Amino acid sequence: MPPKPGKTDNDLMQALQGGDDSALEELMRRHGQYVMNVAYRYLQDRDEAQDMVQEVFTRVYLNRNGYKPAAKFTT
Repeated sequence: MPPKPGKTDNDLMQALQGGDDSALEELMRRHGQYVMNVAYRYLQDRDEAQDMVQEVFTRVYLNRNGYKPAAKFTT
């Protein structure tokens, strides 16, 4: 079941920790463009920036269990 609208980033990370992979999709939808913009600003190459976005969200997924709800997700 997809995450309910109105969930915070912290809620989504906790859902992801609990095995709800659709929470990652919502986080990517919310933050993917921002990550893309930052990556492109530094790399000046669209393909490399897209690779970086994929790497960022892969790391979010792989390190989901180390996420501390006290920290802001975007940090």
